[in-house]
Amino acid sequence: RLSLSATTVAQRDYVRILHNSFHLKSNAGVVPESVISVIGATTSNPATNGLLFFNNLAVLSPNGTPTTGTTMWRLSTRSLIDAGLLTASNNRYFHQGGHFAVLSNPSLNVSTFTNWRNLSTNFELQSSTGEPAVLNLRLDQLQPLGFSPLLNAGLAQTIAPVDHAGRPRDLLPDIGAFEYDSI
Repeated sequence: RLSLSATTVAQRDYVRILHNSFHLKSNAGVVPESVISVIGATTSNPATNGLLFFNNLAVLSPNGTPTTGTTMWRLSTRSLIDAGLLTASNNRYFHQGGHFAVLSNPSLNVSTFTNWRNLSTNFELQSSTGEPAVLNLRLDQLQPLGFSPLLNAGLAQTIAPVDHAGRPRDLLPDIGAFEYDSI
């Protein structure tokens, strides 16, 4: 789980979240949980600052019965999106139950990925939802298989030079922490 709390970004700084694989196995009904939480985040200069969320795999699979407290995204304020401070693209979401996003101010439950993407123009345009086709989701083995929609679907300008296993990324990077390894 990724949680940013009370973050103030100085001029010309970005929080960059690139090429990660998140898998939240929620204990539905225990506490409200989310894969990505941005609470109390502000920036001093909206023209040059913000949160960049690119090339990530985010999986939410609640154990038991999904609840409305289980969500992919949780934001303390919609102004992060409205002001263009949250930039997200080329992500893959696999969402099983609960709301896709919950915004606190104003209070808003976003039920689907399509509704999330429609909150702002040019938001999550190259992102998608669905089964990620990884080695073994139940065992948190999030390496992509040869037919995975994660392959070559990342944004090339945000390449992290190596993946989580130390393998170099190519000019058509895969979404998530791991590049596909055909060996």
